Amino acid sequence: MANGHKDYFFDLEISEKMTFVNLDSDTADEVIKVLGKSLEKQGKVQPTYIDAVIAREEKMPTGILTMAGGVAIPHTDTKYVLQSAIAVGLLESPVNFHNIASPTEILQVDLVFLLAIARVESVTKVLSALGELLQDKDSLEQLKAMTDPTEVVQFLSKNLKNFSNRKQS
Repeated sequence: MANGHKDYFFDLEISEKMTFVNLDSDTADEVIKVLGKSLEKQGKVQPTYIDAVIAREEKMPTGILTMAGGVAIPHTDTKYVLQSAIAVGLLESPVNFHNIASPTEILQVDLVFLLAIARVESVTKVLSALGELLQDKDSLEQLKAMTDPTEVVQFLSKNLKNFSNRKQS
């Protein structure tokens, strides 16, 4: 693992500086702002990125009901991204996100992957690998139980690469 605390998956940086465990927020917008600020602070996104993600989330929700509970994968257009990265929030208490499959339905979400993807061709690959992870109940429960950002980064790096490699074979 590069520098011991970050790695890359499809040019997407995963770093403990953008990983939060026991994140205490009351709303989806607050979670997006905290995670988005971490991306902005690391020089990954433009200052307009957070507002663009919130606006997109209102029109095209990203809450997903998995066998291990609610997860959200907010993101926005590549034009707001300077360098690809992912910010991760393991929430202390669930917050409301609208369901991607049924936008009027509210889901209680306790895991958020905020994506900042610079290249359009990478969007589907990243979402596909995350989708595979979300279908693996044991892995998702293991991830949600983690309390150390470094452990989260290592886990995601390993698992996303494994799911990606399975897809390519």
